[in-house]
Amino acid sequence: MPILLILFILLIGGLYLEEHLCKKWRRNIKYVIHVNGIRGKSTVVRMIDAAFKNNGLIGIAKTTGSEAAIVMPNGDIKKIHRKTQANIREQRRILKMASDLKCDYLIVECMAVNPKLQLQSETILKADVAVITNVKEDHLGILGYTKEEIAQSLLMVKPKQGILITDTYYKPLDANHHIKKAYFQSEDTFSQNANMALSVCEYFGLDLEKSRMGLKNYTLDIGHQEIYKVGEGIFINGFSANDYGSTKILLNKYKDHKPYKKAILYNHRQDRPDRLTMMLDLILEYNSDIVYLSGNGSPYVHKKLKKLQFPGDIILIKSIKDIEFDGFLIVGIGNIKGFGIQMLEEEVLLC
Repeated sequence: MPILLILFILLIGGLYLEEHLCKKWRRNIKYVIHVNGIRGKSTVVRMIDAAFKNNGLIGIAKTTGSEAAIVMPNGDIKKIHRKTQANIREQRRILKMASDLKCDYLIVECMAVNPKLQLQSETILKADVAVITNVKEDHLGILGYTKEEIAQSLLMVKPKQGILITDTYYKPLDANHHIKKAYFQSEDTFSQNANMALSVCEYFGLDLEKSRMGLKNYTLDIGHQEIYKVGEGIFINGFSANDYGSTKILLNKYKDHKPYKKAILYNHRQDRPDRLTMMLDLILEYNSDIVYLSGNGSPYVHKKLKKLQFPGDIILIKSIKDIEFDGFLIVGIGNIKGFGIQMLEEEVLLC
């Protein structure tokens, strides 16, 4: 028998075995929730997890936000250390972990941006409930070029046999997508996230009072804190608000904060080129005295700002020590990965 044919048979056999095991692990888990959206996914995952735990259920929750991590049954946080880039196969491993731990539930933040991979993730998880936190203009090109196209892409996680919990943006699509559950819209992001989490609890028949009590103790993400007092200055953590709309709201909030001078720290990621043009527009509009640039590709951003005739100082940095805090209100924007996380873990911000 030719070697290629043997390899092909082994490959098909391996895929069949993997699919069989996934189905077996999935059958052992009573509730599976798949959370998607542009902002707030990690928060909603942790809220649902806290509410379920307060109802006496045993389970785990996996987030891929500021830092990829698993909230274990006892509430401990187990960081996910990847040797290579994130891979959708992680969803199979988390299914196995939940099955091995005899969990009642598994809550998973969608780790894929590409719509085809989102669908693959849902094919693996076969969730009972999908949650879409919101629709905002981010990951342009991959998810689509308009808000409507992005909304359609995010729907890839909707379970074939389950329900979808989302915000009011999807209400007109109800007839086409059989959305059976609530819509939420609130100026208060915390309230909207909490309402979505409670709606999941309600769907599964959990005690809502216990669920509300659980929400008070949910585990915060590393990027949750917004304001830090550093020396004689202030640092605003806006790294996680990395779509255009959320970042603009944040910058407008701190546009006039006398007597402090204004500065921006833009943390750039080369694998998010779609954000750069939008962020450059916001930087120019904010009209700060200084722009600090960090992350891979920051020299390119420096050239772009020079070409756009940014009037203030543009400083490339590699360390938090390169930043002058005294007398400044500095807003961190762009991306939390890499330098953003390193900065939030620095002792100067933790004190």
